[in-house]
Amino acid sequence: MAFGQGRERVAIGFGPEMIRLLIARGNGTLEVRHEDAEPLPEGTANAGLRAPAFNNPEAMEAALRRLVERARAAGHLGSRPELVSAVIPDGAVKIGLAPIQGEPPGRTEGEQMARWVLKDLMPIDSEQARVDWAVLQEQAEDGAHWLVGIGADAERVREIEEMVARFGWKVGRVVPWSLAAALSAGDASEHGLTLCEGDGALSCLFEAEGVPRFHRAWRAAVDPSELDAELPALQRYVADRLEMTTARAVLCGEESWRAVAASACAVAGLTAVTLTPAEALTGALAL
Repeated sequence: MAFGQGRERVAIGFGPEMIRLLIARGNGTLEVRHEDAEPLPEGTANAGLRAPAFNNPEAMEAALRRLVERARAAGHLGSRPELVSAVIPDGAVKIGLAPIQGEPPGRTEGEQMARWVLKDLMPIDSEQARVDWAVLQEQAEDGAHWLVGIGADAERVREIEEMVARFGWKVGRVVPWSLAAALSAGDASEHGLTLCEGDGALSCLFEAEGVPRFHRAWRAAVDPSELDAELPALQRYVADRLEMTTARAVLCGEESWRAVAASACAVAGLTAVTLTPAEALTGALAL
């Protein structure tokens, strides 16, 4: 991942039980300077699409402030980063995809198209959603380009932006954990799953040559022992619905979960690539 000279680039990983901070600088290659995490009091935050981001904003601010103060005390953080990315639970977002012909759309048309792609996926009115979109370079079989839309509850995104603004910063990007992990793992030439476990929740993103084709977030926690059954089910879904095969799985989570998940991948015939949550955060700075 190439970057030019600049100030610090910051990724903040929000979760119901933990908040994480990663600081990097760009000097030709992304260089991680600092990573840290702070546990949250129970009930501080939510992971769902229709729930508020924070039940206890004061506790969230206090935890983030401790992270920032430790980073500054260690000399890794100045007054205003060049880029701040917020990484949020997959259960709080929806990802949609559609092929488009001709020239890439302008800003207004592109947002309208993304809202149309997401309208049947989100359990809220499309006008209440914050939508981001991009036209990918990868082409569909008929020569069309892919438009990918990412939607979240606008009020929830506003809460996160306001939390970050308390530190004098502005959020540049809001990214789900699974997408951040997929970008961090790189090598988009293979078809593969990205599985992220955090705060008792599991999410999955399937990519084919860098194009996100399938996204799912489980509402309830998935026991690691259940992965032996979940992985073949995901493989069958990809084969039946997308007519594709899965070559590898990127696994993001705590060490004990990654070990169990890697064993399940071996049984399913998948090559496992493992990432710590901190390593996954670097992907949010690669967009």
